[in-house]
Amino acid sequence: MNIIKWHIISFANVAYINNKNHKQVTFEGGYEGLKEKLNELYLEENMPVAFLITGEFINIEYRSVPEQEKPYPSLTEVVANQTIFFEESISGTLVGFRFPQFMDDMNAVGYHLHFISDDRTKGGHVLNVDSDNVTVLGESLESLYVVFPDNIKDADIDVSDEDVEAVEKK
Repeated sequence: MNIIKWHIISFANVAYINNKNHKQVTFEGGYEGLKEKLNELYLEENMPVAFLITGEFINIEYRSVPEQEKPYPSLTEVVANQTIFFEESISGTLVGFRFPQFMDDMNAVGYHLHFISDDRTKGGHVLNVDSDNVTVLGESLESLYVVFPDNIKDADIDVSDEDVEAVEKK
């Protein structure tokens, strides 16, 4: 599997979510419990799903990396210097996606959620989360539109599965 080096080419997933499809949800068991609950709500295993989840979180653990400067290091190197944060009793929003297995050459498979606090001062890649009650907005994506940046012609496309695993699973 080849993935474009993330420090050369920008990458983002963007989706519109219909705010009519909100559900009040409770879950137990941390991040794994949340994922189980989302799987119950969005059964189509072969459909990518976009999420926006808001509420008061009992606790949340997330990671973030320091600001980078030129010459930009690889994402694998950047993640080696990440900071892990733990917050208790904080309100905010989780945003992200669940991508099916067959899309493994296009994106990280499974759940990928990011957190931002309501006051916009804290946030990062979600590692664990607990909450009593949250509001879930989700949207199964029936199509994807890919736009390649101009600099893809000159990109060094050489990132291994191990590099992706190191970045996504930390």
